[in-house]
Amino acid sequence: MYALATGRVAICRHCRTPIVLDGTGRWIHTSRCYTCRDPWGMLASTSAEPDPAGRHRIP
Repeated sequence: MYALATGRVAICRHCRTPIVLDGTGRWIHTSRCYTCRDPWGMLASTSAEPDPAGRHRIP
């Protein structure tokens, strides 16, 4: 994935799952799903958005 090559990783503000940028610049969960999932695996009504305070870089 493009995001892994550039080292941009964030945490989703809705479901706290790691997210990366896809090749088109949209955030996507590392599970390859754009929409969030609840703790039981059901689709939620939100999509991947970075938590502004949770951005990390891959060393």
